[in-house]
Amino acid sequence: MFALRRSSSRWLWPLAIGSILLVTLCLLLAANSASAQPDQPQPAGVGERPTAGLPIPRLVGVGAPTINGDCTDLAYTAGVTQTFVDQGGTTGLVHLVHDNNSLYVCLSGAKGTNSKRLGGVYLDTDDEREALAEADDYSLQVNIIGGATSSFKGDSAGGYISHTLSGWTAAAGSATGDVAEFQINKGLTGGACGDPFGLSVRHQQVVSPTDDFGWPDGGAFTRPDTWKEVMLDQASCGSGQIAYVYRLDTATAGDFKALLEGAGYTVDLIPQSAVSTTPFGNYDLIIVADDSGDLDQWGTPPIDPAPLVAAHKPIIGLGEGGYAFFGKIGSPIGWPNGWHGPQAKVLDANTIFAYYRSPNDLSGWLPGPFPIYRAPVNEVGIYMSAVPASVIPIGWEPAPNPDHASLTLDGCYHLWGYSGGPIEMNGTGQNLFLNAVQYMRFFQCPAVPPPPPPNCVTVMKAAQPVTTTSVMPGDNIQYTLSYTVTDNAQCALAKAVLLDKVPDHTFYVPNSASDGITPNFEDTLIWDLGPLPPGASGSKHFAVSVMDTVCNAHKKDPDAHKKIIINQADFQSDQGLFKSNIAEHEVDCPPVTFPNDEPPYAEDEVQIYPYPLVAGRPSELSVRVRNLSATTQTVTVTFQTSPNRFGIGLPFNALPVPGNPRVITLGAYDYAEVTINWTPASSGHYCIQVKLEGAGFAPIYTQRNLDVTENLQPGVEDVLPFKVANPTGSSANIDLVVDNTCPGWTAWVSPTVLLSVGPFSLDMRDAELHVIPPTSGILGTSCHIDVQGWIDDRLIGGIRKLDVPPVNLPHSDPPWLEKEISTIPNPPVMGQTNQACVELQNPLGFTRTVTVTFSEAAFGAGIGFTPFATQAFTLPPYSINKYCVNWNPLASDSLHRCLLVELDVPGFQTQPSQRNVDLVRRTPLWNPGSVSVPFVIGNPNLYQSEVDLDGILIGLNNWLPQFDPPPPYSLAPGATQNVMMHLVPGVQRRVPQTVNAEVTIAGDVVRADVTLLLDGEPSSGFSVDFAPPLSVYLPLILR
Repeated sequence: MFALRRSSSRWLWPLAIGSILLVTLCLLLAANSASAQPDQPQPAGVGERPTAGLPIPRLVGVGAPTINGDCTDLAYTAGVTQTFVDQGGTTGLVHLVHDNNSLYVCLSGAKGTNSKRLGGVYLDTDDEREALAEADDYSLQVNIIGGATSSFKGDSAGGYISHTLSGWTAAAGSATGDVAEFQINKGLTGGACGDPFGLSVRHQQVVSPTDDFGWPDGGAFTRPDTWKEVMLDQASCGSGQIAYVYRLDTATAGDFKALLEGAGYTVDLIPQSAVSTTPFGNYDLIIVADDSGDLDQWGTPPIDPAPLVAAHKPIIGLGEGGYAFFGKIGSPIGWPNGWHGPQAKVLDANTIFAYYRSPNDLSGWLPGPFPIYRAPVNEVGIYMSAVPASVIPIGWEPAPNPDHASLTLDGCYHLWGYSGGPIEMNGTGQNLFLNAVQYMRFFQCPAVPPPPPPNCVTVMKAAQPVTTTSVMPGDNIQYTLSYTVTDNAQCALAKAVLLDKVPDHTFYVPNSASDGITPNFEDTLIWDLGPLPPGASGSKHFAVSVMDTVCNAHKKDPDAHKKIIINQADFQSDQGLFKSNIAEHEVDCPPVTFPNDEPPYAEDEVQIYPYPLVAGRPSELSVRVRNLSATTQTVTVTFQTSPNRFGIGLPFNALPVPGNPRVITLGAYDYAEVTINWTPASSGHYCIQVKLEGAGFAPIYTQRNLDVTENLQPGVEDVLPFKVANPTGSSANIDLVVDNTCPGWTAWVSPTVLLSVGPFSLDMRDAELHVIPPTSGILGTSCHIDVQGWIDDRLIGGIRKLDVPPVNLPHSDPPWLEKEISTIPNPPVMGQTNQACVELQNPLGFTRTVTVTFSEAAFGAGIGFTPFATQAFTLPPYSINKYCVNWNPLASDSLHRCLLVELDVPGFQTQPSQRNVDLVRRTPLWNPGSVSVPFVIGNPNLYQSEVDLDGILIGLNNWLPQFDPPPPYSLAPGATQNVMMHLVPGVQRRVPQTVNAEVTIAGDVVRADVTLLLDGEPSSGFSVDFAPPLSVYLPLILR
């Protein structure tokens, strides 16, 4: 049975803690191409350059003007009024005032006759007074008749081009004379902090298309050098109340608070649990922290974002939390519209001049790309092959033809896509972030529209088989989504998007979705339905296949054999967010399965060492199995490989080695691990398949087909050849589908379809995977690119290509059980010089030089490592050798050690590898109840965390690990807890059981794997090996 887990597009990044740099900074706005440009007036003439430096008064004791197309508002009497010669020689008036948030402009003049006449505000944001308007010179226009607004930027050729600008609003009137009134975010002017900028206010196309009157007299709308230099009097930067909403990370919250308060702001740290009771309307700006959410979930447990939205304040979302928050409120700069990867740089999108210049002038870095973090951090990039109408990209991910934005604006919402806090930022990054805050602080959110009628949209989800029917791993589910807009004029939709996330523990069936769409990087299908009139309706469909990973979910669930596939669709619109009904299918799992979390061709429960395989070198192959049932199960495990070595749909044969196949007996809910040794005749990649057979279920197969030896280089095409065959009983076409989880990579397969492939894996065909890594950025992220083979709606196999250096540290599961690390002597001896070693393989035909850092820690998890040696090693071509350094173990209370190895290959990200294993040797009369293993756990976070332990016992039926004192523990930053592990009779599920405490061993390994959970998320762990084989982390021998 094949079952494919959706590809993960996310990575865990090592946390590099450095010194805190506090540098003041502020932010501004962004723009974006928009609709067609209306008729533009022609310049009437050029006058003398005006006198500079007119101060525009700040309102004191008077409320801001109401933008309604009327210049008689009392607030304008507190400002300054200028005159100009208007149509027919009449006198026009321009009123100017500001309130430290916005600039208010009101023009009143002669009553025109041209139906296309307009009022315009022209801004020279950098005050350079160019002879021709450039990209940083803006035109904001409102039609006198009808009040339609539009915005433009200069084209450096005497004209303007359409350019969407957020942060301003306007109204017009024409009762006795023409009136044009504007409210403009002061960040948009370029003068947010009192800096001078150029300003001209125009009354245009009054009678004829060439009419251009306005202030200052004699100015020309295309000539910034004829506009008036002005400044906002008493404008202040770095002031205002900010609410910073976080989940748990008080350390990063404190860093942002220090940065912002150092720049003059007042910051309140609001825990996410207090969102529902916080009066956010009292703040000028809300910041949503990176740790507040992930993907489609905001808060743990989920938190309602409505109180933040209802405050009607500008919001900056940071990294993953901001992305999740904006997704929850239906913004196109939130989930599921992005991808995730490492990034340290930004490229100016050239949309908002002041964003990179006020109050901190970063123009010397532009256009970039330039670094804003000291090392790559996780970053969310919003996909913008077609920019949504409301969205403005401010900063791009570096690329020759960028299409993912790391800095984006949607109305009064801004996504700062980087997860790193002020500590990870460099000085330029801190300054840019403060620029962002300064701009958003003064951003005025649009007026709240009246609420639509309830139930404007109905979304229904149906499924086949129906939800009352159970399914099995490998079965397909067909979903149909139906939507209807209520037949009410108030329910007309200007925007309508239907989204459906491929359910967890399923994979999308290629070519099954309506309109030919495919899931995006977030495994979400997105149908852009466009505007929909009242009464509109329609339907969409797609299919998924159930993965066997669902059977391994929630390992401690009392009903481990009963699992659920859940699906719900979202309908996003300008009238709100609407959800479908929930469709659920119960999954009947086999009584015994592989405890896997990956696609069936890249399973972690299958381990191979060394890999790639080396001719003449014995290789260890292992696999874990799990009993999901409450009764003892006897199964047969068979390791297989193919004479064709690497590909899809290959024929497999059992390896002719002792102990293969293997029959094992598993106790209720127990685990076992089976190991064999095999010496391959030739080196390189192999597909390893494991077959699991037992009573009451069809045979189950799992594979590990990985490519890890290519010499990847930025911007250089790499080609991976592989074989493809048809394992079914009749000829068929085979579709080859690429699943690319690597941001910025180009990947394709050739050919995409193999026609009329013969049956029984006898007709072997050739195919190639082509990949081109990005020209910028660091390789070695461990992202993957898969090729899947499909016959109709059936997956027949796949291969996986990993982004790793050619000299790499093999991945193990669990990740702290690395076999390449060892010591001499074994066990090491306290008080004398030992050696710590790592085995490195160079599978390519040229010499490689790498650098290795060795570190040690006390035995346990969550404990900081101390480096003790760094050394460069030169690896000959096609070699595999041990490389060692001298080691004198540090004295500590514990005689146990963990080792960390970090491998640096030029051009690739640092690779960490750990071996955290203790050894308890069994005796012929071994009593598991006598086991007492001491260890230490710690909280590596910089904030208080709940620390828990999740332990499983492999190979010892009817026993389980128990911890004293029992977790969880609440630990302060850096605090530790001494714990003792015992073995007790029982079954491995969270319900009391009485069992026979007889010692029966299943498989070749008896081992406890213990995972450390920080605030519910896996962090690290260790193992205790109860078997005779050599292990690295033995109790140190005292001399």
